[in-house]
Amino acid sequence: MSWADDNTLRLWSNDGKSLNVLEGHRDSVRGVLLLPDGLILSWSNDNTLRQWSNDGEPLSVLDGHRDSVRNALLLPDGRILSWSEDATLRLWINIGESIKTLEGHTGRVISALLLPDGRIVSCSTDNSLRIWSSSAGEPLNVLEGHSNSGLFFKLLTDGRILSWSWGDHTVRLWYCTDESLDTLEGHTNWILPPNLLKVPDGRILSWSEEDNTLRLWSNTGELLNVLEGRSDSVKGVELLPDGRILSWSRDNTLRFWSGNGEPLMVLEMHTDQIGSVWLLPDGRILSWSYDGTFRVWSESGEPIAVYGWDNIFKTDPIIWKTYLSKDLQAAGGAGLDISGNQAIIGGLGNDQIFWQGQSKCTARNLFPDGRAVVIQDNGQVCFLRTYIGNRRVTIEELGSFHEYH
Repeated sequence: MSWADDNTLRLWSNDGKSLNVLEGHRDSVRGVLLLPDGLILSWSNDNTLRQWSNDGEPLSVLDGHRDSVRNALLLPDGRILSWSEDATLRLWINIGESIKTLEGHTGRVISALLLPDGRIVSCSTDNSLRIWSSSAGEPLNVLEGHSNSGLFFKLLTDGRILSWSWGDHTVRLWYCTDESLDTLEGHTNWILPPNLLKVPDGRILSWSEEDNTLRLWSNTGELLNVLEGRSDSVKGVELLPDGRILSWSRDNTLRFWSGNGEPLMVLEMHTDQIGSVWLLPDGRILSWSYDGTFRVWSESGEPIAVYGWDNIFKTDPIIWKTYLSKDLQAAGGAGLDISGNQAIIGGLGNDQIFWQGQSKCTARNLFPDGRAVVIQDNGQVCFLRTYIGNRRVTIEELGSFHEYH
């Protein structure tokens, strides 16, 4: 299933044949949800949701929102919850009838989720979170305190809510009532959506891309340590199995910190900003950088090997398998290097496997059987198949082939 700004959805067979074009939306399609009974639910900037049969035939239009529908989720009892830029959420029964409008927000509703006790929590550009009953959609509590836009939240395992705002640079802890437990202040710039982790012992780790720091907080919101030393934006963080913290940055370095946030080691061999880092199953660390290299490090941070992007399949199989399977955004997505109109699977030195598109392309998925899905800016969805000579090969076979050639 694919959808696009041409107002349509398209259903494809497993081998890339077009099965049906789902037409009816009058503006860009923003998302799709596959329902347990096989039905398809889509939503759009035309203010509607639509239900389709599993073979793409139109069934019903869920009409009621007055602005673009941002997203939807399926509740355990089969009802549908949607939210919109019209500042409301709506509950629908599965046949497409609106049964309740959840009103109270004064700005666009950005996200919503279901709490373990069945209540609904939503957040909005009005800088508030709101709690609703899911049974009747009645308002229960308003969580106010953030002072600027860009609000995000997540649910902690103990039932508290953790919210943060890139606009006011703060993190807040809440009970699911109107009580703010604590405000975690100290960052001086944006805290973006991915930039917060819950450490297994309940502590909280946050970082700001623009103030170049990480901050470690107690379970109750007390500042424990400021992890400083970066000279540029922090791009990502991994928690290591032994409790250490690994971060990487636009300053071309990786850094190890103790579980308490004390600096341990700086890894400085990349010559351009680091795009991503993975923990390999055997404990080693793999980093890739815009300097065109992958680097492998020991658990203790010692350099082991360096590889160019153009010989990914000549690395240890555990490395290229991790790269291809775990980071769909790396080097253009899905393990494909994207350069203008050209998609290169891995990049195989003098034996590059490449495909030339008609417009700028973005990789969306890479299957184990060697197929890749690439979206072109001209609206085409392309299934690419990998061959050696005239024989189809899998990704596994590609790796084996390049071990001996």
